[in-house]
Amino acid sequence: MVIRARKPKTLANAIVLKDSDNRFTSPALIRAIERSFGRIDFDPCWHPASAVRPRAHLDVRRGDDGLRDDWSGDVVFVNPPWSKQKRWLERAHDQWSKHKVGTAVCLVPAKTDTGLFHHVLSKEADVYFIEGRPHFFREDGRSEATMVSAMVVMFGATPEQKRRFAERVRGSWWLPSRLATDFTGRIPGDAPRVATTYPVISCAAPPRGNGSRIVLCAPGY
Repeated sequence: MVIRARKPKTLANAIVLKDSDNRFTSPALIRAIERSFGRIDFDPCWHPASAVRPRAHLDVRRGDDGLRDDWSGDVVFVNPPWSKQKRWLERAHDQWSKHKVGTAVCLVPAKTDTGLFHHVLSKEADVYFIEGRPHFFREDGRSEATMVSAMVVMFGATPEQKRRFAERVRGSWWLPSRLATDFTGRIPGDAPRVATTYPVISCAAPPRGNGSRIVLCAPGY
C-alpha cells in the first residue's frame, strides 16, 4: 500500500490517508501468494518498503495512480490503502472484467456488510477469510497485528491456484453455493422430522401442561 508523497497544493485536492494505510504485507504472506498464483506481474499500489517485487508497478511518487492508470499482467497483487478499500476493489473488478489482468488478488479488511460485498464480491469473486489477524509491517520495519480481520479477494483465480493458497494460508472460503437456493422456509414433505422441546410458549404449537411445547423441524437448516 502507498502513501502520497507530495503535499497537495490546495485543500480541495488533498487526499487524507489514515495512519493504518501505511502498512505492508508480510514477506511470508507474499511468498504464499507467489507459490499459489505464480510470480506477481503487477502491483498497482507499490511502495519501496513493500516485500512485493513485481515485474511492473505503479508508484504515486512518480505520478502514477492505480485508480486511474490501466493495470496489466497475468497475476496482479494489491494491498491498497484500507481507508479506500471500496474504490480499490471496484478498480480491481473493473480491470479484471475488462480482461486487462488474468488474476487479481486483493488483501483487504473483511467487511461483509457492504453492498459491494453482497452484490459483487459474493457473486463474482472468490473470497478467503484469513484465520486470526495477520501481521503487517511499518515502513520502519516494525511488525504489528491488524486491528480488524482480513480477507483475500480474488478475481479470476483458477481451482488449482485456490487449492494451493488454502494449503498455505489458514482460513475459510466464502461458499454461498453451500446454501439452498430454493429454500422457502417450509419443511419438505418427505424430510425426516425431529421432536425438539423448548421451555417457552409459541403460537406455532399449542402449549403443554408443563409450559413447554413440541415443534417439528427438519435437520440441516
